[in-house]
Amino acid sequence: MEVVNGVLCYPYTIAMAIWSSDWPLPSLPPRKTLSKTSLFISIPPTPSINPSSSRKSLFTNSSKPSSPLLDDTSNGLQLIHPPPRSQPSSTSELEITTDFIHGLCKNPTTESLAFQYYQKAREQHPQFKPESQTMSLLIRVLLKTKQWSSISALAGDFDVFGVFPGRLTCTRLISSCITSRKFKLTESLLSILESKEEIATYAFSSAMRSYNKLHMYSSTAMVFDRMRSSGVGVNPRGYLYIMDAHHKLGNTQMVVSLFHEFESKNWDFPEISAKIYAVVCESLGKSGKAFEALRYFREMVNKGILPNPSLYASLISSFAVIREAELAEDLFQEAKEKRMLKDMAVFLKFVVMYVDVGLVEKTLEVVEVMVEMKIRVTDCVLCAIVNGYMRRRGIRASVIAYERLISLGCEPGQVTYASMISIYWRVGLPKKAEDLFLEMIEKGFDKCVVAYSTMISMYGKLGRARDAMKLLAKMKENGLQA
Repeated sequence: MEVVNGVLCYPYTIAMAIWSSDWPLPSLPPRKTLSKTSLFISIPPTPSINPSSSRKSLFTNSSKPSSPLLDDTSNGLQLIHPPPRSQPSSTSELEITTDFIHGLCKNPTTESLAFQYYQKAREQHPQFKPESQTMSLLIRVLLKTKQWSSISALAGDFDVFGVFPGRLTCTRLISSCITSRKFKLTESLLSILESKEEIATYAFSSAMRSYNKLHMYSSTAMVFDRMRSSGVGVNPRGYLYIMDAHHKLGNTQMVVSLFHEFESKNWDFPEISAKIYAVVCESLGKSGKAFEALRYFREMVNKGILPNPSLYASLISSFAVIREAELAEDLFQEAKEKRMLKDMAVFLKFVVMYVDVGLVEKTLEVVEVMVEMKIRVTDCVLCAIVNGYMRRRGIRASVIAYERLISLGCEPGQVTYASMISIYWRVGLPKKAEDLFLEMIEKGFDKCVVAYSTMISMYGKLGRARDAMKLLAKMKENGLQA
């Protein structure tokens, strides 16, 4: 549209006006003559204008009766304007609802805007109150993008509105804060959540579990003390986490005390109970109280709670450490029958125990059990047996033991190879020592300084200086220093 002589006109109207003023119209029948002042544009006075209809012009004949609205009161063309739109009587249609925020949160393309609209709704509409689902969805979005300052601001609204996220969301929130080392935020969140009993128990339990994962056992103990002081209840997993923390801190007496407290609750959680018994037994065993640990173990079995492999491993290790071979063997056999010998450390401790008590022949029996159970015999076990035989039965006995281990299908590692190369040389079998060294190199163990040094020394004493120099050069080529 353009303004002509102070009047707003459509381009088509302007063209018609110019044409009618510059060139006279041809003569037409009287009732059909168009005058200059008979061209009007009328726009229906509706609240909304259809773009397609706005382009249509309505022409009227001046000879026809016209309404006052269409009377020509000027010398030019006039555009009849529609009345102004009526304003809505209220702002309800402009309000941001919780459903709108939920929709933003659930759409990956708009979730980043959800917290901004939540803040606008909170500031602009005093009657706005979020729902628990609103808080849960917002926390999920903010955790996804790690917006910690926004999470802190939102957490303050939990108390303001008296609305909290769901239990699972709260536990995830606490866990994420601790994992990300946001410890101050964690403390603030716990202070807010401790007033909500049904959520606080799980939130504090999540905090203890997360601190244990970071080996921050003292922080776990502080969280537990805070639970006690604020009157927050402890669930079965909470007892497990705090007992494990005190076990790692070496507070055996506290572990036992918490165990009795857990027992007084008469909860029926067999799986958690088995783990708690394992913590108690391991704590007692490591403090030298293996017999007391065994008493708790038998008590657990009598209650119908099935033991797990870690519990057997803990008990067997406890008796192996104090050299109670008979009890250790009984537990070992019991665990074997129940197919619960899965911890490699148990076999190594048995070997060490037999060596210490002078029963080195039984170390081979341990290996036979491992082979029977299709458990890989580690290099640590092989080396412990070879060195044990050498210490208890002499150097030649260690050669016999090694060859027996090889016949059982065991594969030595770098440490065992180095030990046996030295032993073969010391018993006067340089050829076997050399063959074993070449076998070691072929298997990829070419970084063992001890084995290289033994072979260079052997070559020197055998008068094979050239071989010694070649091996020394090979060492340097591999980046080793003699």
